[in-house]
Amino acid sequence: MLLHILSRDLKILLSERRTLLVIIAMPIVLTTILSFALSSSFSDDPAIEQFEIGVVQKYTPGQGVVDFENQITSNLLAGMLNGGDPATLVKQAQDLNVHKLFMEDLLGNEDIKDIMVSTVMTQEDALQRLDNGDLAAVVILPENFESSAYINLLTTLQSPVEIEILRNPDMNISSGIASQIIESFFSQMTDQAIGKNVLIQSGIQVGDTEGISKAITALFDNVSGKESIAIDLQSANERPVIDSRTYYSISMMTLFLLFSAGRGSYLLLTEKRNYTWHRMLVAGVNRYAILAGKFAVVFGLAVLQILALILYSSLVLGVQWGDPVSLGVVTLFTALAIAALGTFFAALTFLSENTRIANLMESVVFQVLGLLGGAYIPVSVLPKALQALSSFPLNGVALKAYLNIATGNGLGDIGNYLLILLGNALVFGVLAIMVLNREGGKTHVDNPKAQTAVS
Repeated sequence: MLLHILSRDLKILLSERRTLLVIIAMPIVLTTILSFALSSSFSDDPAIEQFEIGVVQKYTPGQGVVDFENQITSNLLAGMLNGGDPATLVKQAQDLNVHKLFMEDLLGNEDIKDIMVSTVMTQEDALQRLDNGDLAAVVILPENFESSAYINLLTTLQSPVEIEILRNPDMNISSGIASQIIESFFSQMTDQAIGKNVLIQSGIQVGDTEGISKAITALFDNVSGKESIAIDLQSANERPVIDSRTYYSISMMTLFLLFSAGRGSYLLLTEKRNYTWHRMLVAGVNRYAILAGKFAVVFGLAVLQILALILYSSLVLGVQWGDPVSLGVVTLFTALAIAALGTFFAALTFLSENTRIANLMESVVFQVLGLLGGAYIPVSVLPKALQALSSFPLNGVALKAYLNIATGNGLGDIGNYLLILLGNALVFGVLAIMVLNREGGKTHVDNPKAQTAVS
């Protein structure tokens, strides 16, 4: 019976000209107009704009050599394994200068600075600026950064170093590049440490301690040279670019998904006014099963709308939406959130027994959510106060998730957006049930005909 109701409701909605106009025709028309009218506002050059990261130094530069000397002095075996005495190791640590290697040779490299500038700041300031959206990422270097690096690079001992990279979720491309650069650097340091251990073990086996020292010196001459910064910046510049067609295809689609939720808000009240609600209750159908049916209707409507707009933008405008699997997952989570929102609106409309709430949503609220969510103007050009609100509207969250997929990011990069969408689905679903519970046994509606009370 519920499958029959679901099929019937979808046919009714899709047969209405107003519904098709709102969820299919209007977003297609607006997408086409905005894509070409505002194309000059989007650069076709995929070159990455310069961004800033914060660097938090919990260590005192230079103190790591002192700490390293104290540690190897208390463990002479470390010096013996390297084929040299502690004084030699300390001299190698001074020459290596991990602080300079990271701050100047890496972050101060001219090629790096063309796209990423770094500023040393306190952790409090860095986190504040990250929250405000001023920084793409924050790198936190621990107290043992220098000393542990010397132990790992110059001895056979191991000392874990925990480097924290905090990324700005609203700047996934920039923060992803920053993370790639930092992780690539430390990956190379790890490779050098492994290579050093191989040299030491080989030298010990043949008893050539002098050869070990020369080989390690040559190895770390390489580390401190410019050749060691093997960061593939070209691959970052080859990431897909967001042009006007891609942006407005996604922004209009996510905005008009709200109208799919609005269309669903009439479903329960229509059932009530046509006495279908009462007949289903008398037939033994649970009221929550009916509510679940309306959820399924809005979910199906949202999926059909998304598929239609993806096909149009792909075939007509040439938009590349990204990895199909990731696109499917984002679509699933988005449709769930929209379905829950539509079910909540349906319960409110059912309880109030008029359509004024739905009309208010479509005429005013959805337009405001569209502005806050970046439907008309990219969030990055909005005032800071409005940018902070962009993660609240469902359409804004979905927009960011789809944009990330379109620029080559994977599901791991948009986990926060998926959680927000899922959270909204759960919250609005629970609210819909709570509203329906308030209706209780009330069945009177604004209808001049006599009503039948059904509990």
